[in-house]
Amino acid sequence: MKNIEILIKEDLGFTNTDYSKIRYVLTIIGSEISKLLIMFVIFGLLDKEKEYIFSVIVLLAIRTNSGGLHFNSYISCLIVSFVVLFLSIIIFPYFIDITQLFAIVDLFVCIVLSMILKPVRSIYRDEATTAMIKKCHEKIFVYLLIFLIIFYITSVTAITEAMFWTINLQFFQLIIANVHQYFLNKQ
Repeated sequence: MKNIEILIKEDLGFTNTDYSKIRYVLTIIGSEISKLLIMFVIFGLLDKEKEYIFSVIVLLAIRTNSGGLHFNSYISCLIVSFVVLFLSIIIFPYFIDITQLFAIVDLFVCIVLSMILKPVRSIYRDEATTAMIKKCHEKIFVYLLIFLIIFYITSVTAITEAMFWTINLQFFQLIIANVHQYFLNKQ
């Protein structure tokens, strides 16, 4: 690791700040990939890999633009991510039947919420500018519109149900993150 640090700082001319940012990004990427692979194996053992893949696609599309709750340790992030996906893929579809109409109405509500709620970024990232927030809202709107169209043209399946619950749990935790952020800012 020390050789890489020397290469980046001395040979490539990066500053300590640049090196710290590069290290942070690589750590995040490695962390996220390992969590995704661990959960893929678990959901594969449960014979739910298709539902997992589509739920992760939905989650990545929305969460990369909306942010949400962030945790300070790898294990707490892994556990919460697994619980959210387990609820979306296994628990909620088993206990709660959704109809196509309910899903469409619910997604309209999520679209409205996406325009109201502020993206919640990690404390390790810079504060989002108004232009960045607007761009995030626009992207989330487009993604939710695509998902709404998918729900409109398809019937309710295990995959679409998992996607539906993933979207809803993402917005639920985004509401919690916004409320938490509000009270932090009031202090």
